[in-house]
Amino acid sequence: MIEVKLVDLVNSAEALKVLGDKPLRGKLAYKVGKVIQAVSNELELYDKARRELLNKYCEKDENGEIIVSVDGNVQIMKDNIPDYNKEIAILNDTQIELNAVTLDLDDFEDIEMTPKEMVQIDWIIKKEETQE
Repeated sequence: MIEVKLVDLVNSAEALKVLGDKPLRGKLAYKVGKVIQAVSNELELYDKARRELLNKYCEKDENGEIIVSVDGNVQIMKDNIPDYNKEIAILNDTQIELNAVTLDLDDFEDIEMTPKEMVQIDWIIKKEETQE
């Protein structure tokens, strides 16, 4: 099990997609697949909760549907912005236990990833204890 905040899962989604599209060897491919599967399940639950918040706080049309601009954005009602910000921050900061295993940094030795992608998936990499 890995303890992780929901915001870290959200921020790692793209890097995990990149990692999942790379050819990996047996055991590592299995581990990465299990991580991706676990993250995907949690992100579905997160997205449902996020949509409920949007439904609660966004501006709606006469049919009660959320108004979406041409660029895909939604508008939070001005009076609701502080409450929405508070609730989304609580959701994002929620710590969960993800049913997945950590990966060794050495597993990434032959895998090309950008530093940004590595930072995004840092929470699944087993940390080595350093001696001072």
